[in-house]
Amino acid sequence: MAVVKDHSTEKRRQSLWDFTKQFPDSITVERWLYQEKVYVQSMKCKAGYNMSMIEISKNGHPQLVWKCTHRPCEDCNRQQKSLREGSFFSGLKIGMHQVLGIIWLYLYKVEMKGIRDLTGASAPTVRTVIHLLYRLMNADIKDEYMTIGGKDSDGNSIIVEVDESKFGKRKSHRGHRVEGVWVVGGVEKTPERKLFLTTVEDRKKDTLHLILGNYIKAGSEIRTDCWKGYCGLSRLSGKQYRHMTVNHAKEFKTVTGVHTNTIEGTWNGIKSLIRTRHRTAPTMKYRLAEFIFRRKHANDLWGGVVKALKEVSFDKFAAQDDVDEEFIYTEVRRECADLDHDDSEFGDEDGWETETKKDVSNERKECANIAKKDMSSHDSEHEDDEQDGSYRLVNRKRKQRRN
Repeated sequence: MAVVKDHSTEKRRQSLWDFTKQFPDSITVERWLYQEKVYVQSMKCKAGYNMSMIEISKNGHPQLVWKCTHRPCEDCNRQQKSLREGSFFSGLKIGMHQVLGIIWLYLYKVEMKGIRDLTGASAPTVRTVIHLLYRLMNADIKDEYMTIGGKDSDGNSIIVEVDESKFGKRKSHRGHRVEGVWVVGGVEKTPERKLFLTTVEDRKKDTLHLILGNYIKAGSEIRTDCWKGYCGLSRLSGKQYRHMTVNHAKEFKTVTGVHTNTIEGTWNGIKSLIRTRHRTAPTMKYRLAEFIFRRKHANDLWGGVVKALKEVSFDKFAAQDDVDEEFIYTEVRRECADLDHDDSEFGDEDGWETETKKDVSNERKECANIAKKDMSSHDSEHEDDEQDGSYRLVNRKRKQRRN
């Protein structure tokens, strides 16, 4: 006898039919947003009297507003305010059902043209709503989710795999520089797979140590490849990191089980979300915030958006044209580096440690061996290989020899 699976207790994803049935018009959405406490629950006029929520008609469409109904109040002149004030929806001129439709369709990865056609909104309006959605996603992930690692409930170090990858358009000519953006990321080896992602200007030691010190909690076990910028992590002041490495020139997994396959697999997931034309410095920070948000709320994306709408205040966003500083969790600038150690302790200012000291650690020895190979072709640069996630060396001198 065939076993029939019981779906009655499972949470069914909301279909397009369900969505349009729940939100048929703007006034229905506004009532729902008020009930869900996305809108403020009370408002006072200039004179300090409580305002009442009433329904008015604007351009032939019903709309909910706050209005002062206190007759003796002369200071506010029967002031009227929109329910949208101070919320995600403040300043948007289209219907609320259209705004929610844009968000819902974007969460399901519908193309921009499809969103415009299905919602009837103009291209600039769709871009504005999606840009606000990026801000919302970034604000939602800023706090607890971006700091990872530390100790588990049993007191054991949580493993964090760290790697860097370059996002950019691949040039077809050999020896040409790949223009793009460097991204550094780390992911926990836990069921939650918490992660951080940030764009950087370079991969020098000071930059990497700053990032990992900010995003990875003390007591973590950090696993990386043998890139020289990671040397000295175990000696960062106050962090008590345990640093394990895998030499990708020899193997992808050590005999003790150390590897970085989890974070390297994460790069593939990010690149499937971010198209090549969007892999630029101005847009990467938004796309990284979106990826982390989707990972955090993978089981209920729509519920994650509704939760963020309730918790995130957009008052400060309304007065800002440049929101770069809002994305401090997915963008780190080189000049902000302020590390709590003496560079002379670790070697040259470029972040590389020599192997002249007799008490050099195994980690430093392995990094030194890799550096010897790198120094023999110091004019070469690393390119991100989208096919297998590894690095390939492209020597700029090839072009010179051909010429």
